[in-house]
Formats: sequence, C-alpha cells, structure tokens
Amino acid sequence: MVICAVATCSMRSGRDKSVCMFSFPKDHKLRQAWISKCRRENYILTKHSRVCEKHFEGSDFVLSRAFAASIGYSMNFQLQLKPDAVPSIILKPKSKTPSSSKSKLP
Repeated sequence: MVICAVATCSMRSGRDKSVCMFSFPKDHKLRQAWISKCRRENYILTKHSRVCEKHFEGSDFVLSRAFAASIGYSMNFQLQLKPDAVPSIILKPKSKTPSSSKSKLP
C-alpha cells in the first residue's frame, strides 16, 4: 500500500481505487519542487514515494476527469500529468470546526 507523501494527506492507494498516485519526477529541479510542497521535514524520497491527484489542479493534467467524462471516457481512466506539473493544493487535516477543505500551497 502506498501513502501520499503530502504531510496532511491520508490518501492510501488501496483506500480509493479511483484516485491516481503519481511518482516523483526524475528531473532534479522539479523533484525538489515536489518535495518542498509535501511539507515534511527531512523527507526521504524512495522509489515508492507518491503524491495523489488531489494535490494537483485540473490544468496540471493532460486531460482532466471532468473533460474526459464530458467526451465519454469512463471515470476510471488513467490520469496523466503534464511534464511541468507541481502539486499546488494541500488538503487541510480533518478538524472539529467546519472550514474549507482545500487551500493553495504557496
């Protein structure tokens, strides 16, 4: 089971099969940008490290789920990130007070 590398995310690969998990990019500069967006101190990247689709904008994908559905693709098709995509959405940890569940990463 793979866990999303973003600090406040609890997404696991087996929990919701409709959510895609993405490997960290091979490009060093882009990989470092991804690591900084994960907001984990002293994070050690492994070959199994992943970030789930919930941390990317629709515009980060070659084909978004909404557009794919509008042209007849099933919701289970495999998402593909654009080559320069960087995670930009952080999910706030669940709290007891109602608030917005998403915020933009700086």
